[in-house]
Amino acid sequence: MSSASYTKFIKSVDTVYETAESRKVIFLENKTDNWNGKQLHINGAEMVNFGTCGYLGLETDRRLIDKSIDYVNRFGTQFSVSRTFLISKLVRELEEELSRMFDGANTLVFSSTTLTHISVLPAVVHHKDAVILDKQVHFSVQSAAQLLQTKGISLSVIKHNDMTMLDRVINSIKDKHQKVWYMIDGVYSMFGDFTPVEELNAMMAKYEQLHLYLDDAHGVGWAGKNGTGIAYDDLIYKDRIILSTTMAKGFGSTGGMVVFPKKSDYDKVYKFGGPLSYSHPLAPSIIGASTASAQIMNSPEINVIQKELADRINYCNSLLEATNLPMLSDAASPIKFVGVGDLETGYRLHSKIQGAGFYNNVALFPAVRMDNTGMRFTITRHVTMEQIKDYVDTLSSFYWETLEEVSTTLSEVRAAFNLPEIVV
Repeated sequence: MSSASYTKFIKSVDTVYETAESRKVIFLENKTDNWNGKQLHINGAEMVNFGTCGYLGLETDRRLIDKSIDYVNRFGTQFSVSRTFLISKLVRELEEELSRMFDGANTLVFSSTTLTHISVLPAVVHHKDAVILDKQVHFSVQSAAQLLQTKGISLSVIKHNDMTMLDRVINSIKDKHQKVWYMIDGVYSMFGDFTPVEELNAMMAKYEQLHLYLDDAHGVGWAGKNGTGIAYDDLIYKDRIILSTTMAKGFGSTGGMVVFPKKSDYDKVYKFGGPLSYSHPLAPSIIGASTASAQIMNSPEINVIQKELADRINYCNSLLEATNLPMLSDAASPIKFVGVGDLETGYRLHSKIQGAGFYNNVALFPAVRMDNTGMRFTITRHVTMEQIKDYVDTLSSFYWETLEEVSTTLSEVRAAFNLPEIVV
């Protein structure tokens, strides 16, 4: 991006954010005194929470809280030393528990998912490799990938989940590079859609150079055997995969982790992983909560917890199917995205939904295109079936009312998202 284009981009973001803040869409404050995951207190009103990412509700699970408190009582608030010199046994125990989730693959933990990417990518991507980014891969991956350009590594972007374009790009560069890394999300954070696992397996069978860097921050915990995520179990060529994810969201704690099915990749990051060595280790409180969560993931109970969430998601889907609302998200996803179109429509609809006592997110530029604004809401174990019905009824009622106010048709909204016309 040229300096002029970048300046224009920043000005556009600034304009959108200023307006969004004035319309009480972003930079809000939750003033709830006791967080239970269910209610938020925003702008002087109590609201039902359809906007946070604690999909399994583990952030309020007593076992995570108790282990966090126990670790603070026994080990203090920090262990302040680079892990290159000295590592706490608590970190080793956590990484071993995480490794059990992933059938013995080596794992490393970080203080954030962003630092995970910054540590891993420069260590494992060789200067003779090439990188392809899915257009909607998380911004933290895109930012870390830009560090690779200083090493002269080829970096390109393809349309979201476009396997035809991916095939074409790989075929055009495969003879020039040792490896081709395709960087993707498991569950995409805005639209709530999934990476196409079957197509990727076929592509990896076709191209031996193809490697995947998979960020499944929104999939781990609520999906997969032992909570391993939406894609990991079903990807065949595990020795050509690196999985990065978070211990927040569905996992219930915080911090980043990375899974290395291939030991040589683990060794590179363990020895030369930049921030892994010089950034601060996880606090004992976080290690305690993360360990308790991993123990749940490694127990039969995770199947029961996942089903409780799946039942809520399926119920929500059954309600949405009757509304005709333009949905972008995968049916199995706890992230739901209803296309709205332009920003003004999004602001108006959001205001009405909040006025009715529900909190959800508005997907805004630059996370989505200017004309791809939408209502993004999340289904978690915190919400009840009755609350889901009340929310969907409210959303649907205000959706059509708002489109009429701004003189927009459903056909126009669907066209903005490249959705086909509905045949009546």
